[in-house]
Amino acid sequence: MSQLRKLKQKAQIEHNLKVKRQKFIFSLCFIFTMAVSFLMLVVCAINKAPTLTTTIISGSVWFIFDILYAFAIKNKWYILVDECSTGRVHSDYNKIEAERKKDNWQGNCFKFAISVIIFLIHLGLLFTLL
Repeated sequence: MSQLRKLKQKAQIEHNLKVKRQKFIFSLCFIFTMAVSFLMLVVCAINKAPTLTTTIISGSVWFIFDILYAFAIKNKWYILVDECSTGRVHSDYNKIEAERKKDNWQGNCFKFAISVIIFLIHLGLLFTLL
């Protein structure tokens, strides 16, 4: 039995490392995207108009974030499937796990759609600046 226990512990440690890695990658990418977007917004405010360079930089960062988000949804990253909230202030703790995961899935799809819309806005602005 001790070998079985050791294998379970090893699997649990590997799972925890994988979860930490996923959280770090997703959080870092999200923070980087928000920081670059805000910085480009500040540059646009200084110039009193959006420029081609700021639009390309901000749009590229949003595109990379959208790719990562789609990859995370496709591979059902732990942070999105098990820990993601749907944005509700009050959560019903009496829900079964399947209902909670369905709510998380709907919340993730909504948030992904918003990030894609932001990218499309950047794309539209890029074509108007060209």
